[in-house]
Amino acid sequence: MQNTPSSAIPELEIPQPAAADWLWRPWYAKLWWAAIPIYWTVAAASLKNPALRPFFESAFAGYLTILFFPLTALLVLGFGFVRAWLDRPFAGDPLSDEEIEELERIKIEQETLRYPPDHLRPVGDIYDPFSGTIYIGNPLSPNNGSRIQRFLSLLSPSNGPLARSVENRPLLKIDDCSYDVIGAVMSAVPRAESA
Repeated sequence: MQNTPSSAIPELEIPQPAAADWLWRPWYAKLWWAAIPIYWTVAAASLKNPALRPFFESAFAGYLTILFFPLTALLVLGFGFVRAWLDRPFAGDPLSDEEIEELERIKIEQETLRYPPDHLRPVGDIYDPFSGTIYIGNPLSPNNGSRIQRFLSLLSPSNGPLARSVENRPLLKIDDCSYDVIGAVMSAVPRAESA
């Protein structure tokens, strides 16, 4: 026999799970599917036969209606098929070590972008728009220029709470935005009288 590609050993074919193995072949599945049309035929007959009506108006009949609903049987019996289908071995060559390392590196990069480390989060950066209300361009930010001007106008000597002066010098000059913070704090704190 010649060594040709056609005479190479065929790859093992991986059997795929069949839905009939779970939905019809077990004895309990056949019994369940056979009982469903019988139940619904009797339920339909109860509309014409008043003797059957009290049974189908009971709570027990409500449970039987759910039990013999065709989608209930499909979901319960199909659960084994779905589990076997997810656990099936995949066809093809297994991944090499380099491919596994590459996939792990991609996963780490994606997690880093989604959940950055604490030192890369924009929470404390006033120049990053993703930092919320502390972003300097946000009108609600205490660092925004318009809010600073409103705050400074509250501190003005004419109408602010710190309208007092130290040594006849105003605490705040709005003209050049220079103010004496230490003087404002010292004038607000009551001084102890020296003896």
